[in-house]
Amino acid sequence: MRSKKITFFLFSILFSIQVIKGQEKILEFNTDYLDTPLLMENSFTMVDDVSGDFTVFLTRNSDISAYHFNAAFENEGRLLSRQLHNKYKVPLGGTLKQKKYSLFYTNSSKSKFAGITFDFESRWSNTFEIDLNLKKEIYLTRFLYQNTFYIVTSTYRENFLYIYAFDNFGTYKKRTIDLSKYEFYGASEYPTRLKSALALDYHNANHLTNIISVQNDIPYSLDSMVSLIKLYIIGDSLHLATDINRDFTQIISYNLQNGSTSYDKINHVVLEQDSLRNSYLLDKLLFQISVNQNEMVFQVTDLNSKKVLKKHHITKDEELYLANGPIRQRGGRYKQYRELEKTSQFLRKLGNGNPAIHVNESNGQYVVNIGSVDEVKDGVIGVLAYLNPYGAFAAFGALTLYVNPVALALYKVSNSKAVYINNILNEDFEPTNNKERDDIFYIIDDYIKKEDIKRYTAADVFKYKDYFFFGMLDKKSKNYSFIKFIN
Repeated sequence: MRSKKITFFLFSILFSIQVIKGQEKILEFNTDYLDTPLLMENSFTMVDDVSGDFTVFLTRNSDISAYHFNAAFENEGRLLSRQLHNKYKVPLGGTLKQKKYSLFYTNSSKSKFAGITFDFESRWSNTFEIDLNLKKEIYLTRFLYQNTFYIVTSTYRENFLYIYAFDNFGTYKKRTIDLSKYEFYGASEYPTRLKSALALDYHNANHLTNIISVQNDIPYSLDSMVSLIKLYIIGDSLHLATDINRDFTQIISYNLQNGSTSYDKINHVVLEQDSLRNSYLLDKLLFQISVNQNEMVFQVTDLNSKKVLKKHHITKDEELYLANGPIRQRGGRYKQYRELEKTSQFLRKLGNGNPAIHVNESNGQYVVNIGSVDEVKDGVIGVLAYLNPYGAFAAFGALTLYVNPVALALYKVSNSKAVYINNILNEDFEPTNNKERDDIFYIIDDYIKKEDIKRYTAADVFKYKDYFFFGMLDKKSKNYSFIKFIN
């Protein structure tokens, strides 16, 4: 562990509020005085939900420059650090406690870990290496719970999960979750080890088997939900859900307070022809879809009672009554946006693609998005060098970065082709006449495409109170600015 006093100074802020095509420019500041000849290429932002303070981190390789603002968008200084060792190139997550921002990193093989803390009150930063060297364990994913950073690991041979909880300086406590009393299923009909249920047998990870961490208090794009394996933090419990098996969703639950475990299997509806499937867990409700080119079933099950609360069955010749608006198609090589008219077109896209589902609860109603998503190379965010360290930004096939799911959502929207419907269902899960506004990430993506994107780099997006802030660094003026979008 080593500590070093680093540069801290106030800097000039060009603060402005300006209406731009329905959006507001909230903040602009100049970075021209950075004591480095290299232009920062990446950025990410951490928000203190209690005070409303936020910190913008601009990075290039191991250089990190942190700009701290209060809730009135007034600057409170900058910290600059070049201390983190080059081998730690993969940011995993961060915590915020008493104006101390701790960032956690790993190496490319996710076997060794380190971190850095920025203290804006004492005006210093400190790096630390963590004495955790995974040899017989496999890194699975990470999550935040009560402002504590966790990672989850497993082994090939045993039905164990391991959870590591870290403090601000890298000290950790390890928990073992013994799941040996449960039977797990991979793709086959016969019980197997946990590794198969979590697709650890696959040597070449792909977008269907990357474990996606889900927080139910923020929005996601449908593109983020393609994976068949998701980790949810709901209340005090961790839920690891997998749809690798075609017949049912498996859910491993672990209470982070009392250490109790449970395991559930919720059947998918069996269709006449082979079907694809996916699911989404919201509180104690499991939303599942089974779909092929001819038919789709949308099912809602209560996880406590295992009772099926609603089942909607739609065939290709019927009206797609689950859609509250048009069948939308976005992305693609030839046309960025168009609307489909027939249910058969929608089912054909889902039955031949990567079906996904996402659900939000709002005022006793459920906002449901269902569709299919495919990767498109060279999206607009890629052009912006969008390597947001806190945005699990990775394209479908090589998950390399994690944490900020809002940034992940925008990246995937910009780099994918999606066919989808939006729905608002009432408390009985029946369609309403309410019209759902299109995905906020498509709105931001449309804005970016109208800009002169060759001038910009270091894109970032994050949720701030009830708004979304999108930021970019102008390579010519070296001004970094944020635009506010209303969801």
